[in-house]
Amino acid sequence: MGGFDIFYTEMNDDGTWTLPKNLGSPLNTTDDDVFFVTTADGRRGYFSSDKNSGYGEKDIYFVDLPSEMEAEGLTVLKGYIIPAPGEELPNSTILYVTDKSTGEVKSYKPRQRDGVYVAILPPCKEYNLDYRVNDKTVHTEDIFVECESSYQEINKEIYLSPVSLAGPASIVDLPKGSPPGKKEKGEVVPPAGSVAAAQKEKELAQAEKEKALTDAQVKEKGGKHVTPDASYADVYAKFYVYNAKDIDQNEQRWKEFVDVVVGLIDKNGKANIVIEASASKVPTKTFGTNENLSRQRMEDARARLLEAVKARGKDETKLYLEAVNNLVQGPKYAGDYKNTDKYGKFQYAKLKVR
Repeated sequence: MGGFDIFYTEMNDDGTWTLPKNLGSPLNTTDDDVFFVTTADGRRGYFSSDKNSGYGEKDIYFVDLPSEMEAEGLTVLKGYIIPAPGEELPNSTILYVTDKSTGEVKSYKPRQRDGVYVAILPPCKEYNLDYRVNDKTVHTEDIFVECESSYQEINKEIYLSPVSLAGPASIVDLPKGSPPGKKEKGEVVPPAGSVAAAQKEKELAQAEKEKALTDAQVKEKGGKHVTPDASYADVYAKFYVYNAKDIDQNEQRWKEFVDVVVGLIDKNGKANIVIEASASKVPTKTFGTNENLSRQRMEDARARLLEAVKARGKDETKLYLEAVNNLVQGPKYAGDYKNTDKYGKFQYAKLKVR
């Protein structure tokens, strides 16, 4: 239709491609329409176009795609690795993902400025996640990716230095200096010969010493990677009915879990906690979105543990948050919200302690 258009083709079983089809108007125009790319879930496409209604020669547009075009059999692990408040993410930070059935190891370097990382995980498998700084494990866990045919995401927030559980447990409101994605602030250059200048030189020397590994070095280290022990002292899981989100302090299994937590505080002077919450894909009007329901379950689980430890006469500031995971997962909603066998296993909050 114009100098460039966007076309559509499908791969056949034998690896060949069908004859490309022009997607036509209104996506394509008589001008140039180029660089079409979809999001990982296949529900939105972005492209550049020189349209009459644009602001310049070429603008960026998006188009929402039909639900039947959603990506299948794809799980995206994404999240943030969060340094201690006021500190930068060490250049040596690496995430190793091990397929526990095959032993295959893949390594990922988080984005330096904000700690963001993304990994693609084939479903129906168990993986070990090993987060390391200077080749020392700072957090590890085993996860099982559900055998779903639809696109799904696993979101994780990992604290390099565990923060107080009594503080914020959400990336939205972390301790000052630690939120990823924060706007970068300019720095005042200290006068030459001053104490501040000397400190700055020391920091630069340390950064040079800790230079990020090259891709080849990361790959080589991944080949030698040894999967760490990812076990916990105890794991408590609470499965919910539709739209529920709280934990009963009088539940026997919950009391047993709190016993273990208190025992670790007495023994080690602290207990590290991992909170994972999940919502199914059944729509919720009460909480607005499934993402919000998942976060609410996470927050309630945190609040109940703080209350329980305090009720035992222990110092709740001895509880440290090691990681936060919130998910929306499970099969696509089919109008059958009462089908607990289908959706129930994806509606939960889990607390892990070590």
